[in-house]
Amino acid sequence: MWREGKDRVGDADEIAVARSQNIGRRGAKCGFTLLELLPVIAVIAILASLLLAAIGGAKSFAKGGKCVSNLKQLQQAWLMYGDDHRRLAPNHDGVEETNTWVRGWLSFDADWQDSTNEQYLVDPKYAALAEYVSEPKLYRCPSDNSRVTMGGTTHDRVRSYSMNQAMGLSEEGAKERTDDYHLTTEVHVGEEGRRVEAYQRMGDIRSPSKRWVLIEEHPDSINDGTFCLGLPQSGASRMLWDVPAPYHGESSAIAFADGHAELHSWKDNETIAPIKHEQNLLSVPTK
Repeated sequence: MWREGKDRVGDADEIAVARSQNIGRRGAKCGFTLLELLPVIAVIAILASLLLAAIGGAKSFAKGGKCVSNLKQLQQAWLMYGDDHRRLAPNHDGVEETNTWVRGWLSFDADWQDSTNEQYLVDPKYAALAEYVSEPKLYRCPSDNSRVTMGGTTHDRVRSYSMNQAMGLSEEGAKERTDDYHLTTEVHVGEEGRRVEAYQRMGDIRSPSKRWVLIEEHPDSINDGTFCLGLPQSGASRMLWDVPAPYHGESSAIAFADGHAELHSWKDNETIAPIKHEQNLLSVPTK
């Protein structure tokens, strides 16, 4: 009996050794060589880059949506102003004129107070829409990274949006601009039969869903509250004297006279100017 038990013990030891050897052989077979790992690493890197791009696109889309929301709220304020002022539109100018939608001239110059003065946006003494808009952040696109140094400290500039020069001219403004822009409350036939219209009363706007009022302007172009199209009757070529902001890829947020806002994609590459954060007053030809 004892010998038989000893043999069984010996058999158990041999089985354990055999299992250990078998596991070692299986482990060797399951390993990967460097050449086998490289394609896997490359695939993981590609997937990671796609994921990061998707995340970046989602963030950009979210900022574009916020920008459109900002302009829609400002456009609603513009309409409410008209309801309370006999359907008159606020003046589009923005330096020292009265009844203007915003006040101030933006610049990249250090210690230029207009660039950071939120009162020019939300104080009724200066801004016609202040009665309806009390949050200064609505005037700035979340993708706008333009900043200015004030007292040695860097601050965000307060505004990203401008108003169509053909919207809300005051009587004096319309008179002053007749010779240069041919923009009055009446319709003028300019060069090549091009019709140029400007509106003081919101009720006079034809097809308001197609007439834009507010637009986000390029940080190197924006200054006062006006977006200048530059449509002379004769002489110089037609130009975009102010340039749309390319904050959302090849798109810019625009608000229309009926109250809706949207991202508009530009088809002409000349319209999409690179951002340098320099006050170089961009202009591009129109086609």
